[in-house]
Amino acid sequence: MQIPMPVYKSKFTKGITADETCFSKGETVRYQLRSGGELDIIIDSERMYVKDNGEVLFGYESIFSDDNQRYFACEKGIINWEGKC
Repeated sequence: MQIPMPVYKSKFTKGITADETCFSKGETVRYQLRSGGELDIIIDSERMYVKDNGEVLFGYESIFSDDNQRYFACEKGIINWEGKC
């Protein structure tokens, strides 16, 4: 399975979502959990992907503020990030 090479937009492009831009290691963003709760995460890797039941999910390894542990954060869950217009 080939993964297409994404082209990113600037974080300051009006109306874009987290899956259209790229974050840098050390940035703090807000993340919405599957349960609906929200918390801060610190991006701790370059953008990567994982395969989950044949589906490709893009995101970042991140430090979650609730327990300071490192987990994969799917970019679809990144919300209210600084720089978004």
